[in-house]
Amino acid sequence: MPYSRLSAARTSNVFQPTKVRKIFPETWIFDVFETDKDGLLSVTRAIPDTITTWFVSAIAVNNQTGLGVTESRTAINVFKQFFIKLNLPYSIIRGETLALEVVVFNYYKTDEEANIIIYNQKDEFLINSLSENNEIGNNLGMKMQTIIVPRNSGESAVFEITPKRVGLIDINVRANTMRAYDVVFEKLLVKPEGETVYQNAANLVMLNASRTSYNRTFDINLPQIFVPDSERISVSVIGDMLGAAITNIDDLLRVPYGCGEQNMVNFVPNIVALNYLTK
Repeated sequence: MPYSRLSAARTSNVFQPTKVRKIFPETWIFDVFETDKDGLLSVTRAIPDTITTWFVSAIAVNNQTGLGVTESRTAINVFKQFFIKLNLPYSIIRGETLALEVVVFNYYKTDEEANIIIYNQKDEFLINSLSENNEIGNNLGMKMQTIIVPRNSGESAVFEITPKRVGLIDINVRANTMRAYDVVFEKLLVKPEGETVYQNAANLVMLNASRTSYNRTFDINLPQIFVPDSERISVSVIGDMLGAAITNIDDLLRVPYGCGEQNMVNFVPNIVALNYLTK
């Protein structure tokens, strides 16, 4: 964590070393285990950093007794009296400005004055905020807002960030009161601006007993004008004459499932395939 000599009254207890929450999986445990001879199994796993309720169930299979399923799920609650949540999109275009909302939850019995700090130690984006009140910033790559969070409720602080580079950038946010803190670290995907243009070069390789290896150099011709850091090269090898023509062909036709919106989206390939086959 950086150190700063901002106002002591405003930043007290802000820069002490703390635990960072950065593990937020959608599924915690999905694995296969083998029990001992008595049919017993003990599994120890570290609980992720997500503030949520995890439901644990198990299915067992035995050659003699058959299938066994837990009668009820076990709930594991992960909770803090003071924590923050970042409302991040899946991705953003480089140069666009994102209004990053930091929601601070306070479940103490009193209102809390909280310092919300966003760090930019790698200089990956520009930082602004949508509120001109109670702001502090310095040359160490950070910006801070101070808000009042009501008891048993939440309050938001909004920062405007503009990414400067393509790829995954670090979003590191910290919230402090005089008796509690929370630090969240997440990644945000930044995509290049402009329109994606694909170029494809195929080559047929014939290997036999007399020719067991193959070597060829491909020339990559980039256009004179292209978006910096947007170029990507991928190589795939398919051991079939039809190649990519039959890749994922089993997903071309879909059966109805889920809600109406999902079915409507999945029906489009069916209609396209029918029109193609009947012409």
